[in-house]
Amino acid sequence: MNPSNKPILNKAPLPDATKVISKGSIFISASIAIVILLLAFNNFAKGYTLFSLFLVLCACFFVLCTLSSIRTYKRYKNYYQLITQENIYSLDKLATINNVSYATVVDDLKQMIAYDYLQYSMIDETTRELVIDCAAEFICKTCGATNSVAANHKKTCEYCGNQQK
Repeated sequence: MNPSNKPILNKAPLPDATKVISKGSIFISASIAIVILLLAFNNFAKGYTLFSLFLVLCACFFVLCTLSSIRTYKRYKNYYQLITQENIYSLDKLATINNVSYATVVDDLKQMIAYDYLQYSMIDETTRELVIDCAAEFICKTCGATNSVAANHKKTCEYCGNQQK
């Protein structure tokens, strides 16, 4: 592993937690508004009571899922900063710094790699480190676009699909 080679962040940034929160707020507000309307019009017959209870349970479930997503997002962001800015590749150090288990770090980094947040990276469980494959840039001879490719990978333009030698 060459520490000077930093992982490449995919063109799509990490998911924005504020968008998740705003969607959850809309759902919860709508659920509360329906319950208040039903109470105001005294339409709490058996069917409306079950429907209202269902909405409240859905809202609570959504809040719990949102909170979990926000915690995961914060860990992803912290991992990325530690890896790219502090050059910390040890999974044990990442676990200690983030106050999570080694298994959580491994699972999180596998997800980040799967979603291309850490391109050209893999987890080496024997050394317990994140390994970053050296990335090189090339200019497509067909369309002129600048592309990144990992060492020992075929040079294929991500814009026009042309394979380079």
